[in-house]
Amino acid sequence: MSARITFELTEGAGTQIVDIRDVVDIINYYVGLNIFNSSIQTLYFRLQIIDPSGNWTFDDGTTLKDLGSVNPAAVARLCVLLKRSKPPVGTEETITLKLLMYTDSEYTNKLDEKSQTITFVFIDTSQLTVIDESTFDDGSEDGWTLTGFSVSDEMSINAGGYSLKLADRTSSTSFKTLVGTAEKSIVLPAMNKIYIRLYALRKMWAYGASYGTIRIYVNGELVSQFMLHYRAVPSGETGYDGWFNIVADISKYAGTPVTIKVEVEMRYRSTSVSYVPYTIVYIDEILICGE
Repeated sequence: MSARITFELTEGAGTQIVDIRDVVDIINYYVGLNIFNSSIQTLYFRLQIIDPSGNWTFDDGTTLKDLGSVNPAAVARLCVLLKRSKPPVGTEETITLKLLMYTDSEYTNKLDEKSQTITFVFIDTSQLTVIDESTFDDGSEDGWTLTGFSVSDEMSINAGGYSLKLADRTSSTSFKTLVGTAEKSIVLPAMNKIYIRLYALRKMWAYGASYGTIRIYVNGELVSQFMLHYRAVPSGETGYDGWFNIVADISKYAGTPVTIKVEVEMRYRSTSVSYVPYTIVYIDEILICGE
């Protein structure tokens, strides 16, 4: 039997910049997966980490993770956690994520496999020169042009601070789309390396369900994206993803005027028509730095 499978790392493939300024000892790195099963039968998937250095594992300490089944002509949007001990600043290393597909739930009859590589570069933005930093802690837009976002004191990476807030609520059990953008034009200095880093947090009320993508553009070119995996919040709970940072290398634009755009696109719904839950994404502390 043949099957057409598309295995996509939504923010992992290629080179990923990891800011370790807030890391004490263990790095938690989330990788989003889109698995498209275009076959006529249910298939079962495993993900394997191939790391020559032996540093990376999944959250349970293994290098082989069962992902479960994907129905015919269906898409699975998953998120897996990779972990390693904190490396020295400047470390570069490459790992391979291999997707193994099977026709049975016991994972004995392997059908095919596909691979993607990720190269990690570890930096510490606290050691770099600040070019532009927006904390929003004075309650202003800090020079950003906002569409969909508002400045809010509900959540912040800093105690008592402000952040950008994108929010909506619905009682519909069908997915709706929410998009917010923040744009700012600056002139980048002529430096060897320039990075943009921001923090993000997703919050959902009980009976809410959502997934989405955070994208960073420079002069209209996509330079980084991060997937917020599908999540549904049960009764009596509030869902938080926790603050995480997203970093992009924008060194190619050094010495030029640029327009930077941060875009959040969410798909969200209610799991019950009796409830109108909020889905909220906060963006905070957008830093441009270099050396």
